[in-house]
Amino acid sequence: ARVLYQICAGSMYFSIATVAVPTFIPYCDEVKLCLGPLALACGVWIAGNYGRQQVNFMSPLTTALVVHTVLHYFPSLASGSISALNAATFSATAVAQCYREYRPLSNGPARRRRRLGLCKRVVILSMGAMLVSTAFTAAILFNAEIVDENGQTLKLSDAISNFFKSPAWAEFGETFWKLLDEIAQSETDEEDAKSWEDFFNGIKNVLDVDGERRYFAVLGLTPDATNQEIKKTYRSLAKKWHPDHNEHGDKAAATRFMEIQEAYEALVKLRSLRGQKRNRDKAEHQSFSSEKSTNHFHTDL
Repeated sequence: ARVLYQICAGSMYFSIATVAVPTFIPYCDEVKLCLGPLALACGVWIAGNYGRQQVNFMSPLTTALVVHTVLHYFPSLASGSISALNAATFSATAVAQCYREYRPLSNGPARRRRRLGLCKRVVILSMGAMLVSTAFTAAILFNAEIVDENGQTLKLSDAISNFFKSPAWAEFGETFWKLLDEIAQSETDEEDAKSWEDFFNGIKNVLDVDGERRYFAVLGLTPDATNQEIKKTYRSLAKKWHPDHNEHGDKAAATRFMEIQEAYEALVKLRSLRGQKRNRDKAEHQSFSSEKSTNHFHTDL
């Protein structure tokens, strides 16, 4: 079980480390050639150092560096089914098992040994989790790619940079700070609660959480369109893009028709829910006002 754990940990650490190296840095292949065996040796060493067994770090590191480098530059030396990674992992694990040692049993109290061991394990696991998370983040941020609607490949880091420079992000920042200023200027508790409600509603509208702005864009309308305008536009577009009678092809027409239908149904539902909420708030406000007037009348009596 320990050998299998060492092989899996070494291979996983090697893959994470090599993927995390940005492809645009100078000497990227050379960096991967050195960093990969180092991460592999770390995985083998960590897997071989729990319990009473302990492994010298230099033994798997030297083996992994030598075997992986040789097979990287002379791939003909390896058989067809064994890659340089597999050969380096198996060799480093075998050397670690050959040179393993056993820690002597401590004479101190068993409770103290367990407490020190737990603290040490927590520190090691935390450091390992941080390293793995950092490597995954670097791999996704620097090497991941996305494809836009035009088929153009774009780095994820460039896409994130373009997002923070986009008008949508600028609008979000402007709305965010404007709403915070309104909250800071509120004087009473009622105004403060109203300001916080407006704040969250404003953020929700800018981010288009419910998709309302996108649905209006599908119908070619603005958010201030009336219910009659929405219904009229929907009927016109549905008639134009219905798959049974159009000039745009069945597949494209069916896709467009489904988008129009989805947008219309979503807008009707959103406006219906908002109308119900307004009616409830109005009824609650009238009930509160009536109760307040009654209490004031009894107080006067």
